[in-house]
Amino acid sequence: MAATPWVKPEDYLAAERVATEKHEYFDGRVYMTSGATKEHVRIAMNLGHEFTRLLRPRGCAPMGSDMRVRVLETGMYTYPDISIVCGEGTYEDDHVDVLLDPVAIVEVLSKSTEAYDRGLKFAHYQRIPSLHTYVLVSSMEPRVEVFERTDEGWLLRVFQGLEATAALARLDVALPSAEVYFGVAIGDS
Repeated sequence: MAATPWVKPEDYLAAERVATEKHEYFDGRVYMTSGATKEHVRIAMNLGHEFTRLLRPRGCAPMGSDMRVRVLETGMYTYPDISIVCGEGTYEDDHVDVLLDPVAIVEVLSKSTEAYDRGLKFAHYQRIPSLHTYVLVSSMEPRVEVFERTDEGWLLRVFQGLEATAALARLDVALPSAEVYFGVAIGDS
């Protein structure tokens, strides 16, 4: 990701709202995001479908990768693959295109994004007070990692294999890996 010179947050947001490509923002710098593979997109779509089906009765809904999320404490703007909001959500302004209070974030891992999604990005996400669930879904193997906030810190549970069902206790839902990976050629991304 190539960085640009220092930019004010309001200038980033104004430019991003008319941009044809997505960019993340942190600490005065704007970074172009990379495109996704077919398998990455397929997994994200499958996740969106499952979350919609499972969360609708609870008054929660998934938002796709076009919804920006801002980490107020660090100033980061980013585009998670899936962010989950309960109720109407809280947004930065009347444009309603920057979510401030996701309860869960899901990132689909690829070889090029895995280290960032596990490391720096997760460190930022942990600063969102409303966030209680962070899910990493591999596009290289059938593996779902669920991090849930507890009083002692973040608890990790790993669900591996197509027969596994990932339990997201704080959302009270279970994601069958067979549905998450439906139509996906594992290892192609």
